[in-house]
Amino acid sequence: MKENNYLPFSDQSVRFKLGTAFRKLLGASKTLNTYPVRVIITGIEHSGTTLLSNLLNQAPSLSCAFECGFLLADSPQQFVNIHPWYEWMQEPVSVRQWGVSDIHMDRICSSKSWDEAYGKLIRYSPVFDHNTVQQVCDKTPRYMTCLDKVLEKLPDFVPCLVIEKDIESLWLSHKKRNADFDQFCKHVEEYKNGLRRALKQHGERIHIIKYDTLCSDLHNQLKSIFTIIDLPYKEEYTSARQGDIQNYYQKSKSQHTCLSDQELARLQILE
Repeated sequence: MKENNYLPFSDQSVRFKLGTAFRKLLGASKTLNTYPVRVIITGIEHSGTTLLSNLLNQAPSLSCAFECGFLLADSPQQFVNIHPWYEWMQEPVSVRQWGVSDIHMDRICSSKSWDEAYGKLIRYSPVFDHNTVQQVCDKTPRYMTCLDKVLEKLPDFVPCLVIEKDIESLWLSHKKRNADFDQFCKHVEEYKNGLRRALKQHGERIHIIKYDTLCSDLHNQLKSIFTIIDLPYKEEYTSARQGDIQNYYQKSKSQHTCLSDQELARLQILE
């Protein structure tokens, strides 16, 4: 008779080791197609992050509200302290937010991992089509300030898109919202430093998208971006938006004459 080398399965230590091994195997089998987050989008506020997320949201399997902000927290349990993103998560879909109820937010924030938290977001938010497989497009400009730490919280296969607008256009976008110029310059430097740190550690995952190039060559750029996130690209994703995007882009470029010599000189240092 063949000798039985198996230990009794009731042995708690063996059960623990088998459970740990199984969880590791599950973790190793995760892919971009099975993970709840498909892509991270970030960039300085008013640099085109919303435009980019709206373009990607045309894919049937992707959904995104105004901003997410999960990964600004050290853990899902700590997300309750991340303001105003925690509150935004509970605002209605009618104002482009996630529409998550108080009870469901408690369940999301009790998650033991980020993939569990994102999975619950997909389950509980009315933003998602619950009749099909869905993934999160997490657009959060503030991620850029701590992008190195943000990307450490996700598997290496999740790509990050960073959209950049030329510094003069970016300042005009902030200026028309009554931003203070000195604060704007400090803000830009903080975000750029965050990106520099992230590029040193996660450069292979970070893809820089130039706002000007995206607007002026929408078809080719969007097709390339869909290749990065490994989803099928359709011509209609471009044709549905191209006219409006190019009209807005040309209008914004014509406003550069509104800048003073002093503004231009300082902006050149930030570029």
